[in-house]
Amino acid sequence: MTPTSDDAPTGPLPELSQFFTWSAADDPHPYPPPATDLGVSAAAHGTSVSAQDSHLGASFDHTIAITPNRRQPRMQRPLVILWSIFAVVATIAVVLWVILLWPSPAPPQTTSAPDTATDTTTVAVELLRRNLPPGYRPSDCTPTVEPAPTLAGLRCGPHPAIAEATTAHYTLYDATTDLDAAFAEVTSSTTAKVCPGGYQSPGAWRRNASPERVAGTLLCGTNPAGQPMVAWTTASTLVLATIHADTPQTPTLEQLYTWWSSHS
Repeated sequence: MTPTSDDAPTGPLPELSQFFTWSAADDPHPYPPPATDLGVSAAAHGTSVSAQDSHLGASFDHTIAITPNRRQPRMQRPLVILWSIFAVVATIAVVLWVILLWPSPAPPQTTSAPDTATDTTTVAVELLRRNLPPGYRPSDCTPTVEPAPTLAGLRCGPHPAIAEATTAHYTLYDATTDLDAAFAEVTSSTTAKVCPGGYQSPGAWRRNASPERVAGTLLCGTNPAGQPMVAWTTASTLVLATIHADTPQTPTLEQLYTWWSSHS
């Protein structure tokens, strides 16, 4: 096979001439032999570094100053505990100060409940006033305090229809049994007499408008002071009434009975 121009020759190389013959002695700048002594090597290295440093110039400072980082001394453990205790005590003191000195809210305004007993008595007094014999003025009668079971009481001065001085007492009850018991007590302390016109005393009385119906019980007589007195009950209103003269002489029993006949 004939080689082309791109194929490299494969024959043996020609021998070198004297021009290409070389030895270490012929090198004009031979390299120094490797150092075998560490001290000598270090000195040579130092010389080389110094030479390089001088070559770089005076602007490069190859001396590096190292400043040690000093650690802050640790706080003593007892001091930490002391400060912790102080902080806790101070916090508690502030909380107590706020609790003790903070103004408390004003108590809510309370409305007192109305006295039920007082309201009941007032209603009973007004009811009793409406059932008084006609002719009394509001200023003629004043409420009285009565024991149970009396609901209300009124004491009245002279009635405008009677010229002489009289005193009347009216009481209101809630039940017929209470009314009858109160009338029996008045009867026991009164000296009973026959009522003018011959009517039995004590006895039932009737109104002229309804003679078939008993309206209540009537008593004529004198009280323990010897004063003429008329007492009666009204079953429809549960009212007990007594009226007596302020003196033993006047008004007489007949005058009181006449007044009662026209105002009962």
